Amino acid sequence: MSHVASPEVYDRKDVNISQVRLQRFPCLQPDPLLEFITKRGYSQSVPIVIISQGKEPSFFKRAFLTWMESGIRGIRTYTAGSIGKLLFSGREIRSVVRKTRPAWGPDDGMQGDEGVPEIWCLEDNGVTVVPRDKHGVFFNGNCYVMVHRQVGEYRSPIIYYWLGKQSSPEERQRAWRVATDMDEDQGISTVLIRVLDGREPSHFMGLIHRKILVYNGRQADAGKEESMAQMFSVEEMHDSNTRVCQVPVAASSLCSRKAFVVVKKTTCHIWYGKNSGGHERGFSKTLPGLLWPNKMYNVQVEVEGKESVVFWQTIGGWNRYRETDMIRDLIRRESVLFHYCPLRGDFQQIPDFTQEDLAHDAVFILDSFDQVMVWTGEEVCEDTKQNMAEIGTAYMKMDPAGRHVDEVQLWFVRQHHEPEAFTRHFQSWDSRLQMGGETVEMLQALIRQENGLQDFQKEAAPAVLSQLRRQSYKILMELRCDQHGLDKAHKERHLSAEEFQKRLNVSREEFYKFPEWKQNQIRRAARLSVA
Repeated sequence: MSHVASPEVYDRKDVNISQVRLQRFPCLQPDPLLEFITKRGYSQSVPIVIISQGKEPSFFKRAFLTWMESGIRGIRTYTAGSIGKLLFSGREIRSVVRKTRPAWGPDDGMQGDEGVPEIWCLEDNGVTVVPRDKHGVFFNGNCYVMVHRQVGEYRSPIIYYWLGKQSSPEERQRAWRVATDMDEDQGISTVLIRVLDGREPSHFMGLIHRKILVYNGRQADAGKEESMAQMFSVEEMHDSNTRVCQVPVAASSLCSRKAFVVVKKTTCHIWYGKNSGGHERGFSKTLPGLLWPNKMYNVQVEVEGKESVVFWQTIGGWNRYRETDMIRDLIRRESVLFHYCPLRGDFQQIPDFTQEDLAHDAVFILDSFDQVMVWTGEEVCEDTKQNMAEIGTAYMKMDPAGRHVDEVQLWFVRQHHEPEAFTRHFQSWDSRLQMGGETVEMLQALIRQENGLQDFQKEAAPAVLSQLRRQSYKILMELRCDQHGLDKAHKERHLSAEEFQKRLNVSREEFYKFPEWKQNQIRRAARLSVA
């Protein structure tokens, strides 16, 4: 998107018009709206929704990357440097509790500190096992797959696949295939979670002792740069997690909120940013001994603003650098549910969703803004299951708020193996409702009758439907392509009135008064949908 809307541009006294997909949202008066429609060349029959300030619906808020509810004032946060200047003397600054990088998603009820995971590294010549003493060491030119078997009767295994920043698109596709192959080995009962380099969630960090070390390049090239200068950043993340990352040896790599370790031959410089905390400073002192336990170094501490000439010479001279990271953190919002339609390749929102809205032969997207979960029913075809990652990417490309696919947590969830992180978004969840037999039939009856409001001003079934060729329910249920005048996308049109009422549990006139998403839901429940 060339421009992402922000709620700050709205003023209480103004009338504003914003565009989200095919709907137009004026904030109050009709005259500016008509002028806007005329100037943009839109049809006079374009759908219009009038929205008052303070009563914005969820689909309107989704068009904005940031949204703060009215009546909630912004809270100013301080770093160790800024609050120290306000409250304390310079010697007391480092003892002030500072704000760390926000958690990239909460723990979501995951067990991050129990059990020992299995980790594999994707190399050119195959997949190699990572020894336990190397758990937490990654190379950003590689991709990794990690399997965690949770403890508990109803906890499904979790497969994380970690994508390095410098890994190629082909390598990332390969990581997805390896993860899905391992999923099949587990009986298709796992939860797949994509983990991006630099955006590791708390439950992932808990499995690697809450410390991660990321080297530049590929694991096959490890050790080739030891004779040259090396530079590492040290950062405290959420929940006391520590991230150490190798960066280019240059002043532009520095950041005021981190500590850095620069090593060249027998000299070691430890640089403290003015906004770095005690955790970064303390851990950076122990880092040389952890990385090179058999070497001795002359350690020199450098404080931002008081660096030695030798330090600048070691990293190639002074240059401008950042005071903070440029990473944009998304805030979790109220979740929304979308149904994926493979025929049109689009996504339809389901309002006021419940567990009964999930169908065993369909794909759904549960979006809580910082986290996107792709849910697949047990009867979804294999081709669709293999393309779950593409479905998640396609959904993000259509995002009206302009989020990038690399800014969200991407989860892939199977029917019957939903984690607590998924079920907590529903008002009530009963796993017995999806366990076959009479319970499924009862569930389908509920789906056919509930969660859809009829539009009584909408035109009833078109008269032309009475002239269509009639066919039996069994033949229509097995129909996979248009043939002999039969419409595969609207199989119900070829049923007789009596068969229509019997199979869909609703009359033909009532059916066509339902919204489109509800019609699709009834088709799926009656096994008349294509997907």
